[in-house]
Amino acid sequence: MKKLKTEDSGYYWCAVEIGGILTRDESSYLHLSVTDDTPGLWVDQQEVTGVEGGHVSVQCHYNEPNDRKSWCRAGDSCIEVSSGKSGRSEIKDVSSEKVFNVTVRELNREDTGCPSDLKIILMVLGILLLAVAVAMVTWRLWKRHGEYPS
Repeated sequence: MKKLKTEDSGYYWCAVEIGGILTRDESSYLHLSVTDDTPGLWVDQQEVTGVEGGHVSVQCHYNEPNDRKSWCRAGDSCIEVSSGKSGRSEIKDVSSEKVFNVTVRELNREDTGCPSDLKIILMVLGILLLAVAVAMVTWRLWKRHGEYPS
């Protein structure tokens, strides 16, 4: 994508058609955030995939070297960059490059985060949309027939 504008911000995904009708296709999503100015924090990858038992590394870029920096798992605790290591996670700040590197070792299936969280959010949004749609249809029917509940 070239000549990005703030209105280009949103969710995008890549997909690969693996085979025929009975074969599950693969897809991966990302969120693109286009800002007017350089953001205070950004990552190179929106989604990182690792192999069970292996490790993954993430680079977190920042602008202000004096700001407090942390690595957090959604719904769990955070590790501050100054602490360096906690459990299977290790953080190294390379202040000269304004980046901190996070490595998570000995990956297991419980390390999977956002996709399942996203599914829950989408399910709740779907239920809310259904409730709003039912309320709107009911209201329009009452309005059309001139019958309002007392």
